[in-house]
Formats: sequence, structure tokens, C-alpha cells
Amino acid sequence: KNNTLRFDDTSLRDAFAAIENWYNVEIEVDDPALLDCVITSKYQNESIDNVLNSFGFMLKIDFKIKGNHVTVSGKGCR
Repeated sequence: KNNTLRFDDTSLRDAFAAIENWYNVEIEVDDPALLDCVITSKYQNESIDNVLNSFGFMLKIDFKIKGNHVTVSGKGCR
């Protein structure tokens, strides 16, 4: 809504599902435990790079974007 992505205590599983739909990408996670990490953030008219870099900063995870495929790795919230 209004070009805004909003996550309120949202699991990465749900956040990534929203990002996949929003940016028309496929996200692959190396460690399924990352999907249980929880975030709270809001993005308005942001590029996928900015959104994922923000996630990376918050959760100590890395992203590689190749075309419409995103690979996520790292230790996350453990």
C-alpha cells in the first residue's frame, strides 16, 4: 500500500515472501534457521538492494543478487 513495505515483529520467512512478491524475485536461504529471525522495519519506495542491505545490517546476513534470484547466507539472529 502506498509503495510501503512494513514489517512489525515479522519473521524473515514472512518478510521474504512479501519481498518475493513485491520485487518479483526468488529468495533462497542457505540456513533455514534464518527464517525464524524477526524484524521490525518500514521501507517506502526503496530498492531491493536497500531493503536487503538493511536486513543484512540488522541481522548480520549477506545477500547475493543475480538477476531475479537472491541467495541469503549468514548466522542471523542466533
